[in-house]
Order: sequence, then C-alpha cells, then structure tokens
Amino acid sequence: MKRGRRIWITVLAIAAAFVFFAVILNSLDVEILLVKTDVGVRVNDADVDAGYLHGNPEAFIYNGTAYVAANAVGNAFGEKVSWVSDERMVYIGEHRAKETMQAENVAISFDAKSITNDLNVDVYRFKDIHTGSVFLFFVIENQSDHNLRINADLRFYNKNGALIGVSGGTACAVEKKTKQVIDVYLGYSEENYASAECVLSVEEETSYCCLTTQLTYETDWTKYIEVVSVTNNSDITAEDVDGHLFFFKKGKLIDVAVASFFDDDYELKSGQTVTRELSRRKDYDAVEIIITGYGYAITEEGNG
Repeated sequence: MKRGRRIWITVLAIAAAFVFFAVILNSLDVEILLVKTDVGVRVNDADVDAGYLHGNPEAFIYNGTAYVAANAVGNAFGEKVSWVSDERMVYIGEHRAKETMQAENVAISFDAKSITNDLNVDVYRFKDIHTGSVFLFFVIENQSDHNLRINADLRFYNKNGALIGVSGGTACAVEKKTKQVIDVYLGYSEENYASAECVLSVEEETSYCCLTTQLTYETDWTKYIEVVSVTNNSDITAEDVDGHLFFFKKGKLIDVAVASFFDDDYELKSGQTVTRELSRRKDYDAVEIIITGYGYAITEEGNG
C-alpha cells in the first residue's frame, strides 16, 4: 500500500481582469467604438489609479456613461477583486467558490498533500488518578473526501533534547467527515517528557469498511454514572466499536472515559444495541462523545 505525505505536529508538555475592447472584430466587419478617455477618478477626494494591467485608460465614457475598471474600485476600498470565467462574473470583496458537484460514479483522486491539509488534530494529555497512567489522546477530524488509515509515530525528548522514548498508534477506517481517536500510553520514561514530535502519515483505506456514521448513540446521565447505548444501523457486523467521552469544564479537559461496545462474540451486529455504564468523577459543563468502528466486508454503502 502506498504511503502518503506526512505532516508534523509538535506537542509541548506544559501543564500538560478585466478587459474592455476598443475594437470588436467580427468575421467580416470591424466595428469601431468611440470612447472618451480623459476621465479622472477620485474616492473620498483621493486620486485613484483606475488603469489596468493591460494598458487600458484610467476610465472612459461611452454613450454618456462613465466606466471604471473593477480592479480600481476594489483597490480603492481595500477589497479583493476576482474574475470567475466559468460564471462570467466579477466579484468584489469576499467570495466563496461554489462547491464542484461530482457524479457518484466518478472517483475522487487521492492527493496525499491535500489530504493532510484536511486533517484537524487536537491532542489531550490525561493522567488517570486511580492508576497513575498517563495517556495522549489524538482526536483527528478527517475533513477530506476520502476514507483514511492514519498512523501516528511519536518521539519523546527530555529537557536536554535527548530521546527518551518512542511510541505510536494507528486509526483504521477513518471515515470521511468524521473523527477518530488514537490512544497513546506513555511509559514511565516518557511521562515527564519536555517535548514530543508526532509524525502523522495517511493512506487511503482499502481494507476495511467504514461504519462511523452508521453507529448512533443515546445517553442517559445520572449524578455519577453515564449510561451510553450504541446501535449498529448498518447491514454488516461492526468490529472494534469504541466510545471515547471527553469531559470539559471551562474549556479544560478534566476527565476521560473509554468503553467498548460489543457482545460476547466481540461484535456489534447489524441492528444490535449495546449499553455500557461509565463512571464520571468530576462535574463538567461540556462533553464530546466519539464512537468509532469498522467492518470486514467492503461495501459501496460502507466504504463510499
């Protein structure tokens, strides 16, 4: 499988044209347009250079109407000017290009460079108060139009810049427009790292069927217990269905709960619902829930 372009993430361990034609040429005839070019332009009493790159006059009058280049108007007011040839449209100021519609049977090419630009990554450092274990959670949002496999390779350094440990993890079946979590356990030598480098490499997912958008959940909150039910709405069996709950207070991560949602066969079958109780140790004002899983059967519906 071909590996894609890599991106680097550094983690610090701090408390954690517009043209007018004077002559129009037809196949046989030449039509001369008579224009007057002795026209100046001012905006708020300040002279404006209304000329254009192709040597057009600053402004002109034709049939009693004064014309000024769009670039001059935009520049005078500090606005960007753009020309969209497909639309035959001049835009002054902000313009959001229309999304290109693609037929369902047209494959979108995999460009690793653009894919890495479509990844948003949040990194959370968390220490379990019961076990003392320290984890890094990489919450990766895949905003691309491709299902991905993402590998994370980490190197940890002390304050002197010496390498003190390596680790890593893989997120398979990261469905397009969804989030996935890579958990990294830090060993004893790595817990007190001063800095870390993480290399994320991406490749297109071709081995597993992505099911994230077809795994739905419901919650029931009590004072100390979070009850979460996950249902597999796809037509195939889901494997490795995991739930990550990130609890925040005033924007700061204060707790993490992780659970697996499968039956005695280690599966979440089509139409099946599995419920888990997760303890909550602290009050919080926001929670982010990320449910992920994949299937072994490749289907157009699941891997499209």
